[in-house]
Amino acid sequence: MPPKRPTTRSTKRQNEVTDVEDLEEMRKLLQDIKTKQQKFEALRNSDLDKNEQNIKEFKSNCEKRSQGLETMVLQLKRQIENLEYERKTLLNQSQDSMEIVASSSNNSSSNAEIAKLKDLVKKFECDYQKEAEKNKRSESEIKHLREQVKDLENSNHVEAVITLREQVKRLELELKQECENSKKLTAKLSKTSVSRKLTPAELDQKSREMQEQISLYAEMSNLLIQNVKVMSHDEKSFKCIHSGRNGTLEFKLSFKGETAHYEPSLQPDRDADLMTILPDYLKEPIDFKKESLDLFFWRILDFLQKSRDDD
Repeated sequence: MPPKRPTTRSTKRQNEVTDVEDLEEMRKLLQDIKTKQQKFEALRNSDLDKNEQNIKEFKSNCEKRSQGLETMVLQLKRQIENLEYERKTLLNQSQDSMEIVASSSNNSSSNAEIAKLKDLVKKFECDYQKEAEKNKRSESEIKHLREQVKDLENSNHVEAVITLREQVKRLELELKQECENSKKLTAKLSKTSVSRKLTPAELDQKSREMQEQISLYAEMSNLLIQNVKVMSHDEKSFKCIHSGRNGTLEFKLSFKGETAHYEPSLQPDRDADLMTILPDYLKEPIDFKKESLDLFFWRILDFLQKSRDDD
C-alpha cells in the first residue's frame, strides 16, 4: 500500500512553525545587540567617571603637597635669615676679639676665645649652606609638581578620546558581526508574510539607534564627517571637520585599499592662527598606511587641543 502524501494543511502548518522559529531567532539577535550596546554605554560611563575621579584626587594631593612644601620653604627662609643674622653677629664679635688680641698679644685667654668664635662661625656657615640647599630642593620639587598637574590637564582630553576610540572599534566590530547575522536571517525571513510585516520596522529602529551612536561619537571627539563618497568597496572619500580649542581644521580623507590620503583645506585669511600651530606635514597633502589612522587622529587632536603656553 503506497504511503500517504502530506496534505496541504500539514505543509502549511510546518511552514508556520518554521516562520515562528525564525522570527524568535531574529528577536533574540536584536535583543543581544541591545544588551551589548547597554554594556558598552555602562563601560564608557564607568571609565570616564573613574578617570575624572583619579584626576581630581591626583590634583588634590598635588595641591596639598605643594602647599605643604611652600610652607616649608617659608620656614626655611626664616631660618636662613636668622642664621645669616647670627653669622654676621659672630663675625662682628670675632673681629672685635681679634682687635683686642692685636692690642694685647700676650693674652692667651683671648686667643682661645677667638679660636672658639671662629669654629662657631664655621658651624653656622655650614648650617646656613645646608638650609639654602634644602630650600632650593623644595622649590624645585614644587615646580615639578606644578608641571605634572599641567601636563595631566593637557593630556586628559586626548587620553579619554583614545580610550573611547578603542572601545568604539570593538563595538563596531561586534555590531558588524551581528549585522551580518541579521542580514542572513532577514534574507531567510523575507519570503514569509510575517517577516515582511515586522523586519522593516525593526531595521528602521536599528538604523536610528546607530545614527544616534554616530552623533554621540561626533560630539565626544569633535570630529564631524560632513560628506561620504563610496566609489567602490575599497575606495572611499570623507569630508571632515575637526574642532578644538585652537581652531577648526577642514580636510578630506580618502582611502584606496590600505593607503590613506590626507588633503587639508586651509585658507590663509580664515585659518591664519591655526596655520601657526599646525606642523608643516599637516599643511600639505600626505599619504600614509591605513593601519596608522589612529596615530594620525591623535596627532591632529593634539595640535588642536594643546595649550599655546606649551609652545
